[in-house]
Amino acid sequence: PGGITSGVVDTASGVALRLETSRAFGAIVVYTPPAHAAVSLEPRSTLLDALTLAAAQPDLATGVRSVEPGRPWRAWARLSLQPPFEA
Repeated sequence: PGGITSGVVDTASGVALRLETSRAFGAIVVYTPPAHAAVSLEPRSTLLDALTLAAAQPDLATGVRSVEPGRPWRAWARLSLQPPFEA
């Protein structure tokens, strides 16, 4: 609850890919490499280049957080493939 749900559908095959995350992930990046018929769904806990942004704009919510030694950071992501459907 409170996370992100996203996905893609391959209309040629009728297969759907769904990505669900915990609240610890504030963004999802969708990447499609130019030379391949592929897609990548990537959960992100921070903005792109978050350390540089946080240093330049300390009040900006970048997702950067400190984790004390010996204390875990917990998050989860669930990737599911839905069966083909009739297009």
